[in-house]
Amino acid sequence: APCTGHAPAIFARCGPSALLDAVVHAPCTGHAHRDLRDMGKQPVFVFGSQSSSSSSAGGALPGGYRLGDVVYYQGVSKAFRGGRVEHGARGEIAGPASTSKASKQAALLGVPDHSVAVLFPWSQKPIDCRLSLLSSSKPPPLPGGHCAGDRLFYTGPSRTFKSGGRLDHGAWGEVAGLSESPFMIKLHFVQSPKATVGGIVECHIDSLSGDPPPVLPGDYVVGDEVYYVGPPETFDNGDRLMPGARGRVVGPAAEEDPEDSVAVMLPPNNESVDCYLNELSSDPPEVETAEGAYEQLAGAVAAGDFRRALELCDLAQEIDPDTQAPPFVYAMRAQANLECGHWERAVRDATTALATPLGESLGGLRKAGSSWIRSVRAMAYASLGQW
Repeated sequence: APCTGHAPAIFARCGPSALLDAVVHAPCTGHAHRDLRDMGKQPVFVFGSQSSSSSSAGGALPGGYRLGDVVYYQGVSKAFRGGRVEHGARGEIAGPASTSKASKQAALLGVPDHSVAVLFPWSQKPIDCRLSLLSSSKPPPLPGGHCAGDRLFYTGPSRTFKSGGRLDHGAWGEVAGLSESPFMIKLHFVQSPKATVGGIVECHIDSLSGDPPPVLPGDYVVGDEVYYVGPPETFDNGDRLMPGARGRVVGPAAEEDPEDSVAVMLPPNNESVDCYLNELSSDPPEVETAEGAYEQLAGAVAAGDFRRALELCDLAQEIDPDTQAPPFVYAMRAQANLECGHWERAVRDATTALATPLGESLGGLRKAGSSWIRSVRAMAYASLGQW
């Protein structure tokens, strides 16, 4: 780089624990570029000064830093080729950020005018870091007294993310850094059967532990399939508990009586629900009346258990063959027949449902009334080739 005084500072590691600082004082009139080699081996890294608008004649770097200044990494712990930077890691300013294509793809790099190169004790070469991720003072302690790199277990209910990834009760991760909330920290979860989400996840400190979580009440295991056999219930957010609904255990209960409850995800609800152990069963609830079968029908369709839905319809007909089924039953049976490949039956049931009022709730399913049934019939016609 053009210079009129000192050539760029060049740093290199010359042993497992020794760091050599070499400053080349050589007046030049063109371009100075020096390679410092480690005992005849390949150079570990080379720095050249840059004609950045943020560099001053006095050697100041972006952010007002100077060579050798001690800084602390304030960002989330991050792994990349050649090493890993932990939240709170101490390093020294080693020069301006690189403008090479490879460096621009580095995990911590920002634009050169807003980045500097930092040499960490364990690194073979400096790492370009954004100024916003650096501080001259140590970062504050993490909530809960945790430290970067600590291995913690997630003890809350299993969570599903918009990306489709899942974080299950009992998954473990490593503390990666601060969150914007004083009650949460960021953890890095490696993809596993219990953590298909992978990457950084924010977790409440109350849902983390240094020890694996205890066995769930009732000896349930996360992922166990259960049926809800309690009374119907509707919550303020629109979620419902419907007898016969099939779901899976996702973790411990978060509310009252945690020793007698577990958290269960029951489709189509948006959130898990705490259920008492006596409200759950590994087998479908018994059906004694046609009305009881229809109550379970909504839960079966909502959970995607369409074969069970058709069984309930047939069972209700056997129990009370002389009673006309409610209109919403035809709508749900049309959906179940469509999913099971009974297209002609689906057309017939959808047509019957459209000919009568569907009721207010369609048995609790969140569907758009007749528009939903028309779409079911259209798909059944299409499957029959009747475009």
